[in-house]
Amino acid sequence: MLNRRLSVHMGVLLLMSLLASASARAENPQGLVGLGDSVGEGVQSADANVFTQSFSYLNWIGRKMGAPFALPLIAPSPLGVVGETNLRRRIDPTVAADNLAVSGASLGSLLRRQADASTVGEIDSETDLVLFPRQGSQIEIAEAIDPGLVICWIGNNDVLRTATSWDELDGTQLTSELDFMTDFDELANRLGQMDSLVAFVNIPNVTDIAFLFDNDDLTRFTGTDYGLPAGHRTSMVVMLLLRLGFDDGSILQNADFVLDPSEAAIVEQRIAVFNDIIAARAADIGAPVLDINAIFGFLADNEIELFGIPMTRTLLGGLFSLDAVHPSNTTH
Repeated sequence: MLNRRLSVHMGVLLLMSLLASASARAENPQGLVGLGDSVGEGVQSADANVFTQSFSYLNWIGRKMGAPFALPLIAPSPLGVVGETNLRRRIDPTVAADNLAVSGASLGSLLRRQADASTVGEIDSETDLVLFPRQGSQIEIAEAIDPGLVICWIGNNDVLRTATSWDELDGTQLTSELDFMTDFDELANRLGQMDSLVAFVNIPNVTDIAFLFDNDDLTRFTGTDYGLPAGHRTSMVVMLLLRLGFDDGSILQNADFVLDPSEAAIVEQRIAVFNDIIAARAADIGAPVLDINAIFGFLADNEIELFGIPMTRTLLGGLFSLDAVHPSNTTH
């Protein structure tokens, strides 16, 4: 526990020193650019909108730096969810945002998925919605801005579906090691060629997100002990089916609905490989890496208190929003 506490403190110190250095070096008025996925965009409870985007970790960093950091603010809709563009719209589509993080982005799509809308009426993807009025991929737009500091947290979606594919929990939905290495080489090379400070964040263990329930979680939320074996996890969807009486527990006998320890180990091993790639390539260009994997591991294994309120990784435990996948305001 001491080593994990030390890792948390060292991560915070690393980030603070990086921000101080960036504030001293950044001459570009666009002091900070964020690259990434839904966590960076500010998704909470299955949506990103003006009420959640300002709480993204990237926006907090921009505030601490005192740097201009324009957000692609999105108007909320009672029926709108992230990724939907008919019911969700930009509040001011003329704003060219500094937060380029797009929900659903994988490492490969950060490099290659293009925003191609030239008018508001042509916006038909989350990438268009966030990046409009600019066109291009996240990395292409960052290269054009050339800011004082780039913070890049990417790779979560290269492993996340192994935890959220609730009816196919078999640990197979993973980007290949070769594809990840090839794409991260390109990302690091391109960022390294920019006249910017660069910082990376690595990938947490997605098998510990609140969306996955062990037997204790399942018993607490359903009121019934279904005897899910130690080390096995099922999904929030299955928990709701059980709680609402749509299943009597027999669903847990189907391997498709349970992530077993051997499958979880495959996911964790792939995350470790990806994080080794991130660390090595970041070192090649002199960029620090915030070890969110260690920090999240500490939070997953330990109950912490904030202002006397206990915080845990479980659903409604305070660390995750209501979708059980994305961080809460407090966690950001």
